[in-house]
Amino acid sequence: MKIVSIKTNIKKTHTWDIEIPYQKNYLLEGGLVSHNSSVIQNSTNGIEPVRQLMSYKKSKMGILKQIVPYYATRRNYYTKAWDLKDNIGIINVSAVCQKFVDMGISTNTWYNYKNYPEGNIPLSVIMKDQIYAYKYGCKNLYYLNTPDGDGDTEREVGCESGACAI
Repeated sequence: MKIVSIKTNIKKTHTWDIEIPYQKNYLLEGGLVSHNSSVIQNSTNGIEPVRQLMSYKKSKMGILKQIVPYYATRRNYYTKAWDLKDNIGIINVSAVCQKFVDMGISTNTWYNYKNYPEGNIPLSVIMKDQIYAYKYGCKNLYYLNTPDGDGDTEREVGCESGACAI
């Protein structure tokens, strides 16, 4: 496979058109997930739900406070990981994206102890998610996330002087 040309139009669309002979569908995986680069561009981690609306991320410059994009106008539209009642929605999104990606997407699942009797997550729920993901084409599940006291608690975000109206 040889790339014939790359055209950029960053001012309008923030996308790159890559021409590859005989390829009808081509998707760069970086468009689905952005981990370290999300800090400098103030974006979320791709298709994953956010853990909270304001977070702290480590970088070479120290600890940075990050607020989700468009917090002032869109804060009520974000899906927060710990508010998920089940993982079917995130698995569905990942499975659809997986159809267009040549490598496996590392899909994370989210389990909140508060959603289960006596705070115990049944093994049957986890197995059901794994079977469902496999059935619909996910190549792998990555982290099984739980709110384990690592500082992932929701904080009220202040927007003094419009600083968070990004």
